[in-house]
Amino acid sequence: MGSGTFGLPVLEAIAASGHNLAAVVTAPDKPQGRGKIMTASPIKVWAEAKGVAVLTPLKLNAPESVAALKTVGADVFVVASYGALLSTEVLALPPRGCINVHPSLLPKYRGASPVVQALLDGEKQTGMTIMMMAAALDAGDILLQEAAAVDPEENARELTDRLAKLGGRMTVRTLDLIESGRSTRILQDHSKATYCSKLKKEDARLDWSWSAQKIHDRVRGLAIWPGTVVQWKGKGLKILSALLATAGTSATPEADPSDAGRPGEVVEVSSERGIRVKTGAGSLWVLEVQPEGSRPMNHRDFVNGHAIKPGSVFD
Repeated sequence: MGSGTFGLPVLEAIAASGHNLAAVVTAPDKPQGRGKIMTASPIKVWAEAKGVAVLTPLKLNAPESVAALKTVGADVFVVASYGALLSTEVLALPPRGCINVHPSLLPKYRGASPVVQALLDGEKQTGMTIMMMAAALDAGDILLQEAAAVDPEENARELTDRLAKLGGRMTVRTLDLIESGRSTRILQDHSKATYCSKLKKEDARLDWSWSAQKIHDRVRGLAIWPGTVVQWKGKGLKILSALLATAGTSATPEADPSDAGRPGEVVEVSSERGIRVKTGAGSLWVLEVQPEGSRPMNHRDFVNGHAIKPGSVFD
């Protein structure tokens, strides 16, 4: 059961294992793009290309959907970013249980956006958890867990892709253990549970009075959605990628990242390094941007087209 690209490596790993992939359950086709073209989920596209049976229930927990799931006769349900809660009736269908592939070290970061939250919080370590699903959100017993270091320049898309591949390998190991009867269950310490914040479109707005580290983490964490936005001459400007400025990274030896300037002020422009902007604490090299109504571009193209220079100020 999956709908987003996060589930693809998990699906591929199961298909390549010795286990029988009985069916795939995914979201119905949805209108996408300006033309509102009906588009299948990447999970459905993959399954149809491989000749695997596909179910696309509008409401997973409806009686007719439950009846369809029964006919599959699966021993285990594997859930990876499906996008809908499973009722107790659905959870009870497979005799070996329902397992969930969750990109955090549970009980930390329960909820729908654990990768994003880990980056927003500046975590240096996260991981993957395979758990037995329960009625409460991400509260089931842990079957397998593995830590993974977070690269300080990694964004949400890159970290999600890496964890998904790890999750695929761990899912197959878990299925092997369940099949052989050697699977063990570890209770979560619910007193240590933390939850992800629900992302909103307004979260895209950056404030230059924040520290360079906080802004950098938000650029990384919100890379998939909703992005990060500042203002340039009254119009929105997405910051697509940035780099923390540290001592010794300036293009000119006399320019130090601790230079005076007010938050949002351009303190240095370098064709090699980027646009260095002062923040509430430290400064940040802006590397890639997307002006409102325009295409993504590197800092050089943006500087050339908008006369960015030291002393320029982002709103």
